[in-house]
Amino acid sequence: MSNSKHYFDSNKQFDEESYLDSLFGKQADFKEEFKLFQSESNWESDDNFRVSQAAVKKQNKVFRSVIKLDKNFHIYVHGNRNMIERGTDANGRKFYKLYFDHEE
Repeated sequence: MSNSKHYFDSNKQFDEESYLDSLFGKQADFKEEFKLFQSESNWESDDNFRVSQAAVKKQNKVFRSVIKLDKNFHIYVHGNRNMIERGTDANGRKFYKLYFDHEE
């Protein structure tokens, strides 16, 4: 999500190939999987369009302010999102690590 946010923050024009490069880097299999998902879901989109800075600014206000996990479990984020780390353990379960300087 943060790579996607960064792409729209730093580009005035959307180009699907450069967008996929910014998300997946050199992992061609992920790009192909994304394109397969698009075709199977009948997702029609323009491959190249002007990015609306007003829409980006509006979305940035609510970008991941609430992380919804499983049923009835929410984490509200009001601050530096760089203090949150997402990962997967050896059993395949997903987790978040929260870093902080002091507890209030």
